[in-house]
Amino acid sequence: MYLLEEYKDFPPDLQKYVPDYEFFLYDVSGYKDENVQLNVFLRIILMVFSGYPQKGYPRRGKYHLSGRAEGIANTTIRLITKFVAPPSEDIKKKIHEQEISTLEAIVDHIDELKTIEDVKQYLK
Repeated sequence: MYLLEEYKDFPPDLQKYVPDYEFFLYDVSGYKDENVQLNVFLRIILMVFSGYPQKGYPRRGKYHLSGRAEGIANTTIRLITKFVAPPSEDIKKKIHEQEISTLEAIVDHIDELKTIEDVKQYLK
């Protein structure tokens, strides 16, 4: 499948710059968390890709970061809320102050965290 239907009409010098690949598109937006009985990592993937950003987690907010860091911080808060316990405003603020590597570590180990105290061990 070509992204540009007229690909074959392009001069050969331009054809080499047109991506030629297949892609798989699967709409997960209709899945509700309570209806999905999957392992924790697949549930995380579905949650991240099925409607982010969602109401309550705006792109810009109280603890504004820019771009990727903000997205990872918001996703980390959502995962902690879902799999551990709702974090306090103080914990949310601390999460937004963390480096991306720290947030990624929390996400990577979310299935091992049982309490907010476990989460606090990652926060500097």
